[in-house]
Amino acid sequence: SILYSANTMGGVINVVRGQIPMALIGHRHGSVGMQVESVNSGLSGGGTVYGSTGKWAYKGDLSLRGAGSIRTPDGRLPNTDMNTVHTSVGLSHIRNGTVLGGSLNAMASEYGIPGDFVGAHPKGVRIRMRRYQSDLKWEKTPESGFFRRIEHQLSGSWYFHEEVEYSMLRMSYDILGTDFINRSLKLNAFWHHNEWGAAKHGQWGYSADITRLTVGGFTFTPPANEQGFAVFGFEDVHIGTWILQISGRMDVRAVVPDQERDARIGRIRNRTFVAPSGGVRWFRPFGGGMEAGVGLMRTVRVPSIKELYSEG
Repeated sequence: SILYSANTMGGVINVVRGQIPMALIGHRHGSVGMQVESVNSGLSGGGTVYGSTGKWAYKGDLSLRGAGSIRTPDGRLPNTDMNTVHTSVGLSHIRNGTVLGGSLNAMASEYGIPGDFVGAHPKGVRIRMRRYQSDLKWEKTPESGFFRRIEHQLSGSWYFHEEVEYSMLRMSYDILGTDFINRSLKLNAFWHHNEWGAAKHGQWGYSADITRLTVGGFTFTPPANEQGFAVFGFEDVHIGTWILQISGRMDVRAVVPDQERDARIGRIRNRTFVAPSGGVRWFRPFGGGMEAGVGLMRTVRVPSIKELYSEG
């Protein structure tokens, strides 16, 4: 887990959507599906197609969902409807153990949160979201040598989030509560090596990212940039019947507001964090899924822009 973040202890969930095709296939595949919901008069559907031609592989998908307000024994629950659309396309060139590919995906969604309960807005709020993301990936699988796989991936995203409240005067959801735009660019690199002495396998790598956050409405967080760089590694070493697993990571992060100033929460200023993390595990397998050993781990959580600068 240290390979992906400095603040994970139990592990990470690596969701792989496969938007960038990584292999050539013999013929074209496709699927379509549809679902009907009675509780909210909902309808959803989607389709996927993927295949290859020559040294090129491609994939595309589209999904849509629409639903009305939820029906309960006491009648409809107002402002619980939703509409969502998501689509993506991916294309790769694959040759001699090398993959160069990219993908584009877009998502738009709007849904309601009901009101009329303690602490809620009388008519609830509407949530509107849009996200656009692009990915570029290069992967090499050498036939021989020290490294068995080398990966580089560049990802960029733009995310817009808006929450609006109901206007009794205009009888519509048009009072802006909060909105924000998050722009990010991230580069990841992994080098997976073959067996090396007592080290059966391992991987090294680095990551670099930059995030731009701008906030509006009644959420008072100043616009700021966050930049980060990290190097990391993991080794799985076998010594007789014992296994030693070692991981290490070094993160350097800088959070920079557009303007330094004094605020009621204190001084809003540039912040830099150096965060070493890592772990070691020494254990012996006994078979049948049984093992005994000891482990030690250090994790670090660096505060985000909102946690450092939010004034409410």
